[in-house]
Amino acid sequence: MSEKKNVRIVLVGDSKSGKTSIVIAFISETFQEDVISVVPQVTIPPSIGGEEGVTTLLIDTSSSKEKEKETDGQIQNADVICIVHPASNGGLEQAVKNWTNRITSVRNESHKHWSERVPVMVITSKNDEKETKNEELNPEVLDVIIEDHPEVVNCIETSAKDLANISEIVSLAIQAVLYPAGPFVQENGVKREKAFSRIFKICDKDGDEKLNKKEMGIYQKQSFGDDFSDNLQENIIAHLQQSDEGLTYLDGDKVTYEGFKFIIEEFVKSGDYKNLWTGAKAFGYDKGLNLREDYKFPSVLARRTELPNELTESAHKHLGEFTEEYKGRGLIPVNRFKKLIELAPLEYRDELFSNLGLEMDQEEKNYTIKSFRAAFDCMMKLNPRKTLSLLAYLGYGHDDTEQLAYIDRSSKKKGDQKKEEEKKVFEVLLVGKKESGKSTLMSRLINYQNRESSTIRAYTAVANQFEYQKKNYTLITHNNVARASKVDLACFLVDPTDKEASLRDMKTNLEVFPKDKLPRMLVLVTKADLVSAKINELRREIEEKMKNTLGSHELLFVNLKTNSPVPYTATQYNKSGPLSQPLDLSKHFISRILKDEESFWLNNGMFIGVALAVFGAGAAYVAYRFLKKQE
Repeated sequence: MSEKKNVRIVLVGDSKSGKTSIVIAFISETFQEDVISVVPQVTIPPSIGGEEGVTTLLIDTSSSKEKEKETDGQIQNADVICIVHPASNGGLEQAVKNWTNRITSVRNESHKHWSERVPVMVITSKNDEKETKNEELNPEVLDVIIEDHPEVVNCIETSAKDLANISEIVSLAIQAVLYPAGPFVQENGVKREKAFSRIFKICDKDGDEKLNKKEMGIYQKQSFGDDFSDNLQENIIAHLQQSDEGLTYLDGDKVTYEGFKFIIEEFVKSGDYKNLWTGAKAFGYDKGLNLREDYKFPSVLARRTELPNELTESAHKHLGEFTEEYKGRGLIPVNRFKKLIELAPLEYRDELFSNLGLEMDQEEKNYTIKSFRAAFDCMMKLNPRKTLSLLAYLGYGHDDTEQLAYIDRSSKKKGDQKKEEEKKVFEVLLVGKKESGKSTLMSRLINYQNRESSTIRAYTAVANQFEYQKKNYTLITHNNVARASKVDLACFLVDPTDKEASLRDMKTNLEVFPKDKLPRMLVLVTKADLVSAKINELRREIEEKMKNTLGSHELLFVNLKTNSPVPYTATQYNKSGPLSQPLDLSKHFISRILKDEESFWLNNGMFIGVALAVFGAGAAYVAYRFLKKQE
C-alpha cells in the first residue's frame, strides 16, 4: 500500500542465533557451516523481492557489546525487524521480550500505539536441530507472544540448512511494510469497518443490503482485475455456510453485510493484509485508510483555474448503475437516494442537496430517475469541486482525460454553435420581488402542479431532465443572483398586482448581469388570471417601459396556479385571454435558450450568404470592365 521504494529488513538476535546463515542461505541458496560473524548489507532487486518497483535491503547485525551502537543505528532506521532465535534453545518468549523492549527503547516508541510501531517478525532458526523435526511452534507460546507484543506480525519456522522458509522471510517482511496491519486494527477496527462498509454499499448497486453474484463480481474486478467465477462464488458460500452459526451471513446465494464483514475479519486474523490493502486501494484509500485527496479531486484538475461543469459520460454511467434496479418504473425510492449520498460526509451532501427540489411521485416516496440524474448535473454546475468529491465517495474513479475534455466542452462561447449543441445542462435564473411567484414556478418545474400554492416549498434551486427535439436536457432553475454571469437564461417575474415595484426591481436586478455577456431574456407576468381583462393594456405598458431597458426579450403572461394535468406547465395568456393549450415552461425555457443560438446562425448565415453574393457579383463586374478595357 505504501509508496516506499526501499524496504530495510534488519535481522537481530543473540549470538549464534543463525542470523548470518539465513542471509547467506538467501543470497546463495546453499548452507555454509563456517560463516563470518556479520555479512555486509545485501541489496535485493524488485525482480527477486517480488514487489514491483521496491528494492529490498537485507541487513545482518552483531549482538556483541562492541557493536551495540551500530546495531542500534540499524534498528533505528529499520522498516521491519526480524528477531531470530534458535528453535532448539528454548526461551523464545524471553528472547522476544528482551528484543522488543530494546527496539521500543532505541526507537522511542513506548508512547505509540502498537500499530504505529515498527513491525516485528519472530524467526525461529535451526529447526532442523529440533528433536521432533517440522514440529510447529507451540501455540500457547505464540498466543502469549502476540498478546504481550502485538507489534509482532508474523512467526516463522526456518532452517538455513534445509533452506526452509528462507525466501518467505523476505516476502513476508516486505508485505509487513507495504501492507501494514495498523489501520485495520486501530481503535478496534473502527476505520476498517467504516471503509469496508462504504465499499459494500458501493458494490450493492440495487440497495437490498446483500451482494449477489454480479455485485460480488464488482468487488473482485475492481480490486483484483479478475472475473468472479462460479467456482469462487460456490467456495465463498460454502465457507460462510460452514462458519455461520447464527445464519446471518447469507440470504440464499447472496452475501449479507454480516457475511462480508466476517470475510474481512478473517483476512485480518490470518494476517493477509496484502489482499485487504489491494481492495482498499482500488476504492480510493491511502495508507492511513482515508480517501486519497487525488481520488476525491483529480490532481490534473487541481492545477486548472477552470473546472468542468458537466458530468462526463462515464460518471453518468456509474450513477446509472445505482438506478438500474428501478429502471422499469422510472422511480428510485427516496430512502435509497438518501442512503446512497450518506456515503459522503455531511459537509458534502448537506451543502449540495439542502433546499434542492427534485421531481417526486404523488405519494412523495420516490424520486423520478430523471430527477436523480438531474440532481447530480445540477450540483456539478453549481459546485464542481464538491460534486467531484461526492462522486468519489460513491465509488467513481475519475478519468483525467475525459474530465479535461469536458472543460473545453462546458466552456460555452456566445455564437459557438458547436459548443452550444454539445451542452446538455442549462441554467435559468429567476429574478423577481418577494411573492412574485419564484417558488411557485420552481415547484411547477418539478411536477408539483397539483399542490396549492400555500403548501409549496421555498426551494433555492430545482433540477429535472426533459426531452426536447429527441435530446435529453437538464434544466436547473434557481434564484441565486450571484451566478448571474453564468446563466443561460434570465427569467424576470413581474407581479401584475404590483407592477411598478416589479418593474423597478427588474431594472435594479439588470445591474447584476455583466454588460458584455447578457444572457437570453424572458419576462413572465405571473398571476395573469387576476388581470386577464387588462392583458392587452398591460402588455403595451410593460413593453413600452422595458424596451429601452431590457433589450431583446420575450414577454409571456402566465397563471402558475393552474392545476393542469400536464407536468411542468402553466396557463399562457394572449391578448384576448388564456390559450387553449397549456404552456410547458420547461421546454419553453430550453427552446428559448436554443432558439437564440439557432437564430444567430440563421440570421448571420443569411447575411454572410447575401454578402458573398454581392461580393461575387461585384467581382464579376470589375473583371468584365477590366477585360473590355484590355480589348
